[in-house]
Amino acid sequence: MRAKINFKIAFFLGLILILFYSCEREGKVEEPLPFGPSSLTVLLNVSASLNVLTAGTAREVSTITATLKKYDKDSQAYNAETGETIIFEICDAAGTPINTGYFEGNASVVTAVTNANGTVTTTYYGPLATEIATYTTVYILATVAREGKESISESAPINIIRDVVETILNIYASPTVIYAGATRDTSTITATLTTAVDRTPLANWNIRFEIVNSAGIKIYAGYFDSNEQVVVKVTDTNGIATVTYYGPLALEHPDLSVGDDTIVYILVTAWLGEVSVTSMAPIYIYVI
Repeated sequence: MRAKINFKIAFFLGLILILFYSCEREGKVEEPLPFGPSSLTVLLNVSASLNVLTAGTAREVSTITATLKKYDKDSQAYNAETGETIIFEICDAAGTPINTGYFEGNASVVTAVTNANGTVTTTYYGPLATEIATYTTVYILATVAREGKESISESAPINIIRDVVETILNIYASPTVIYAGATRDTSTITATLTTAVDRTPLANWNIRFEIVNSAGIKIYAGYFDSNEQVVVKVTDTNGIATVTYYGPLALEHPDLSVGDDTIVYILVTAWLGEVSVTSMAPIYIYVI
């Protein structure tokens, strides 16, 4: 009986001691265990502002902020880590690097050094609508790699909403009337590509020029530069691409007599990624 009483007394004394130390530690920063992983003593926080971007005809941006702190046993607090290099990468959910948007200087990977507050920032430029197929999420992965120590990584997600890009493709032939004789007459074909809403020029789009009939079927009636039947150009900063069309000779139309006429069409296709638009411009040819 005495042994049972002593056991109960010891149990209650132990319980009181546990409660006492628990109350005393409440409100203090928890000291990392000396035998735990090194990541417990260092904190890396990464955030993105904005964390939702719209992929349209212009690139939206997000400011990426990373803060590095290390636990100090004496002050029992996490203090800023200054002068540490942080590597930023654009990744998918699995941490695999992807080409969706970029950092400053059109880079897929950038590095920066933490300031006195243990903080560093970089800018992420989101994709255009033509560069992604649907709604997607990218992860900005920040990694601290220190020689002889384990690397520490954290990521911040950015949700990207794909906007629908409506385009207008205008085709102009100058002149629209040329003559088929002993020499080849020419016409300058100009393609102008803009957005439908605010008529913003769309640069760096592919533009394909083809010679076709009214049904859009390829025909051999003259040619473009360098005797080509199909030519691909790229729009400039004004959303414009041009090509020279060399009309047929009279002898190339034995079915037509002097004074007869025919029509050829310049079929133009503009595309970037999965977005494309087409248009046609007629050219009237008179045999002389």
